[in-house]
Amino acid sequence: AWSLIAVIGAAGAPARLRAESTIRLFIKSGWNAEALRAARALGNSSFPSAGLSLEASLLLSERDYHGAIPISEKLLIMDRYRASGYLRLLSCYEKTGSWDCAERLLGQAIALFPNRTDFKLRMAAIAETKSGPGAAIPHLAAALKRAPVNWDALRALGMAYHRIGKRSLAIDLLSRASALDPDNHALREYLRHIRGDVDELDRFRSKASLSSMAAGARPYQAEPAVTLLAETLISVTANGSFEKRVRRVVLVNTAEEARRFSIRPVVFDPHSERVEDLSLTLVRGAERIPVTGHYRTPLSEPESRRYYRLEALRVPLPSLSPGDIIELNYTVKNSGGKEYRGHFGERLIVGGDYRTMAFHIALIHPEGKPVYCHLKDIAPGGHSVSRSGTTTVHLVNASDIPPLAKERSMPHPSRFLPAVFFTSFRSWDGFHGWYGSLLKGRIRVDGEMRDALRSIGALKGPPIERVRAVYAHVASSIRYAGFEFGMAGIRPRFTDETYHSKMGDCKDVSLLLVALLREAGIDARLALVRTRDRSAAPPGPPSPGEFDHALCYVNITPGFFLDATASGAGIREIPPESRGVPAFVFSDNGWSFINTESDFYLSDSAETSTIVTLRPSGDAGMQRNLEKVGSSAPPSRESLKNLEGHTRHLNEYWNATYPGSSVKGLTVSRAGVDGPLSYAYTATVPAFAARQDDLLIFDSFPIKSAYYRLHALPRSRVRPLALSNPWTTRTVVTFLVPEGYHVSRLPSGGRFDHRLFSAEFSYSSSGGAVTALSVIEMKRSEIGPGDYPRFREFSRFIDRKERERIILSERSPVDPTKLGKVSGGDSPVIDDEDILVVVPARIP
Repeated sequence: AWSLIAVIGAAGAPARLRAESTIRLFIKSGWNAEALRAARALGNSSFPSAGLSLEASLLLSERDYHGAIPISEKLLIMDRYRASGYLRLLSCYEKTGSWDCAERLLGQAIALFPNRTDFKLRMAAIAETKSGPGAAIPHLAAALKRAPVNWDALRALGMAYHRIGKRSLAIDLLSRASALDPDNHALREYLRHIRGDVDELDRFRSKASLSSMAAGARPYQAEPAVTLLAETLISVTANGSFEKRVRRVVLVNTAEEARRFSIRPVVFDPHSERVEDLSLTLVRGAERIPVTGHYRTPLSEPESRRYYRLEALRVPLPSLSPGDIIELNYTVKNSGGKEYRGHFGERLIVGGDYRTMAFHIALIHPEGKPVYCHLKDIAPGGHSVSRSGTTTVHLVNASDIPPLAKERSMPHPSRFLPAVFFTSFRSWDGFHGWYGSLLKGRIRVDGEMRDALRSIGALKGPPIERVRAVYAHVASSIRYAGFEFGMAGIRPRFTDETYHSKMGDCKDVSLLLVALLREAGIDARLALVRTRDRSAAPPGPPSPGEFDHALCYVNITPGFFLDATASGAGIREIPPESRGVPAFVFSDNGWSFINTESDFYLSDSAETSTIVTLRPSGDAGMQRNLEKVGSSAPPSRESLKNLEGHTRHLNEYWNATYPGSSVKGLTVSRAGVDGPLSYAYTATVPAFAARQDDLLIFDSFPIKSAYYRLHALPRSRVRPLALSNPWTTRTVVTFLVPEGYHVSRLPSGGRFDHRLFSAEFSYSSSGGAVTALSVIEMKRSEIGPGDYPRFREFSRFIDRKERERIILSERSPVDPTKLGKVSGGDSPVIDDEDILVVVPARIP
């Protein structure tokens, strides 16, 4: 701001503008003493009202309302026809309790501004404070006469009539107010209360007692915990806003599980939802213990590239004991119907970590608001639809749902659990039409954006080079920032707004790419995906809640997707979580689901070459050269921008494996996007080789892949094993034999082949050096339960070959062709307890 003020001064701007800007900067910076001196100096100049106005603003920011009164009164004398002057002085009177002064001031203001409804409402509030609700009614009636559809006037007058016992008038006025704001759940409840209406949702509430619920769970006392009741009651309004009442009753059976239930979360969207009637009760025998107190925490990372942004109210529980029952009740009130243009969507997962004895959903909606129910892995008989007057009622029930057995590295649990989906759309055509209305007019390209395209050469040349130029420009100039509250959570901002603000989230940046690529003559479209780590699956029910990320689809052969929020990536390096998943690709004329997999992307590979200089003491010096290609390159590219920090990370890694190691000399030789990332460093490793008499004994691979430890410890699997993208790693380790030493034992090579994975190992000795070579290839990102036993053998094969020992001796040299074999590819299977791998599966 200082530099801008200097520019203002250099441009010959009026002195008043420079002074006001400086004073506002002082106030914003908290330099109140300087701001006060400058404001008084301005007040004593040719601009007294400007100085007084800034001085009053300063005093109000300090909450010095008494001090601000005389200054605000002076300002009002200087200009009696400015409404803001009355409002400022009125606030001072109200904050200091000067009701008589406030009443007189409002009388003057109403006389000058007879059409200002807000002045009449303020007068009514003061009259009620001084003399009760009856005194406010004339002022409220006057406001309503001037503005017959003013929501504040209708609500305030209706509540005033209710307070003085005029129930019929109150109902009439509050009904009119509710019709103007159907999202206002509090007003609807107030109306329902004074009308004496029957609670529509309450009649669907489970009437079963806790004792009968617990009795039904007795056969499952050996299980850690049992959900006795999972109940959700939803009332949808005509515009898509809704009220959701949730009741969860859980029986805790073990002490270990009791510790896991120490905090109970309630998840909600802070922009469009609020949580009310939150209660948690601990039931211990005949005793009911209410639990009070909660705190609020965000659930997504500030820099998350996805567009979900939720928070949680967390309720801490006192110490639990086996046999305790937890009953959680809360109501979520959503007011986003109007903002989301009538869309309603809700997904409810059935079951989870614990057995669910009773699952119950009731959803009611008015006749004019269509809501469609879609079931996943629930028998059709579990869903019924009925009518009650003009209301449609959906009931979904299920019972005795077994717990989901979780396994390490399995896909997201929601992929395997039954679910109920409610949505405003019968089909994806309806979703396309609705989302198209949100995108209409959002693509805007101005002159500055066109000039930028010309300057980067994006308006000529081969199409792929134009795409590369636009992507590089957007990725380097637009910073990721989340705009995820309310409608901003699903609708991108205007593309010119994203471009000039130089910030945006995934959908903002993706739509900007679409706009600039189209301007460059490239067919580009917005695409919505559910990423792999969030259980990417075939298209489910039509709902925006099915997606958590946005990409740009480029419709040129072979067709590919861009993600400009991925730091350090090029157009051929899409992040693994967005690769190989179905994408909803939107165009003005239609839609389609296209898998994000493409031959256009670089195949993931890593090649490591290590030269190990062995010393007779067993210490070793290592020269490491690494090359990464594909989706693994961008994260390392970003990390290597800070060589000092990356060196520190390498030191921590090597010391965890070989205590006392040190790393230095980190250099990067190639770091351009869409190509290999190459870097190198040296490591000093003490006691790398074990000394035994005149022998040096060491593992053939200093760094292990750890496939077995990370992915294959269980003997069998029920769920698929989820891995990253398909990849290939090639590792070459060359050991320089110390002078006077000779190869005594050398491992034999081996190969393991399978249609989904393969590995080959070889070992050789020549010219004073021993070389160990491995090539490991994963051909799929997921291993099914049927292929898992062979994958387990494959992992153990790799583990065994990487831990093969090489032995050097000071004795007479031995003919390498006559060396004994340590073990080969056909070695017998090693028992689980013989496996000990301590190195993470990273390539440092």
